[in-house]
Amino acid sequence: MKFISGSKIHITKEKSTQLSGYGAFTNDILISRSGTVGEVCVVPEGLGEARISTNLMRVTLAPKGMLPVFFTFLFNGSPFVLDQVTDLCKGSTRNFLNQDILFSLIFPLPPLAEQRRIVAEVERRLTISDKMEETITESLQKAESLRQSILKKAFEGKLLNKIELEKARNAPDWEPAEKLLERSRLRK
Repeated sequence: MKFISGSKIHITKEKSTQLSGYGAFTNDILISRSGTVGEVCVVPEGLGEARISTNLMRVTLAPKGMLPVFFTFLFNGSPFVLDQVTDLCKGSTRNFLNQDILFSLIFPLPPLAEQRRIVAEVERRLTISDKMEETITESLQKAESLRQSILKKAFEGKLLNKIELEKARNAPDWEPAEKLLERSRLRK
């Protein structure tokens, strides 16, 4: 649902002129038409001159009709729209979205003010979700680091405090790590 820059393929000015009908402009909607059918995003401001590949469809919405971001939310998350796309793209060995299918889709269209409220609320919740995902990722990294630290201390003999270490040394099955390592080397 987001435009990700960085994977640019450069073409000559001559080729760019030949492909001028495939321009991508601010607030256009780009939709993947094959392979990853239905991946959709809005072209951001400041992209500059750009052309799209034949694997994409470009949609330009009428002003004061539907907000481009609202369209992407519907296309990505509305069961009503997604079911239509799934049903209409069936029939071949590979899903494919074309203009006829796109033009036959029915979209719920609330007034612009309500679209803005919906977009604001969805973006607010997605921000919360992104922050949660970031926190989870950081926590998993910390957990892995802690795991490595515990293992390191265990093999350095620093995991137990002095009292616990004395009790362990007096246990009948006590064996220092050095002897264990020595035995494992002898087996090789």
